[in-house]
Amino acid sequence: MKEYCVTGATGFVASHLIKALLQNGCSMWYAYAKTLGEKTAQKVAEEKNLDLVVVHPSFVIGPLLAPYVTSSLKYVLDLIKGAKGAYPNGYCGFVHVEDLVAAHILAMEESKASGRYICSSSVAHWSDVLAGLRTKYPMYPFETKPNNNEGDRNQHSMDATKILQLGLPSFKSIPEMFDDCIKSFEDKGMLSSAS
Repeated sequence: MKEYCVTGATGFVASHLIKALLQNGCSMWYAYAKTLGEKTAQKVAEEKNLDLVVVHPSFVIGPLLAPYVTSSLKYVLDLIKGAKGAYPNGYCGFVHVEDLVAAHILAMEESKASGRYICSSSVAHWSDVLAGLRTKYPMYPFETKPNNNEGDRNQHSMDATKILQLGLPSFKSIPEMFDDCIKSFEDKGMLSSAS
């Protein structure tokens, strides 16, 4: 199975490309829904003469506040427990949930905020992330082999300069993100050394 990453300067082109790919049998409903959601928000903002500010996070990591595990953190929990069968063989942008919350509040409160903001601390390969976690948390059976998806191994970057220039103080590191996440899993009884 091939995987594609659709990017563009605006949601307009991406929404048409995603629609065409869906019509050809590709599965990308999440990306399609996100693109259509932003496109609809842009249309409403134009009609109502509103200044739309959009904060685009990368993969959000951090403590779980809900009594149940969300889909993104379920994915992480399964990687920690070795329950996925393989880890993603690629690079991913990461952001701590608290940094994302701070970015949203900043975007709402700062009068000069406008347009789109990337909110991502770091981009790292999943193998490097998991290697660091295995060393720090040897009691958990993390996934040890990569999947074999082609195209995932292309390194990329996510430029968060715009949100930092708006006034976001700094980002938490990847180890801090995962430490907070794992501690919350442990506190909620979702992880134990016998996992």
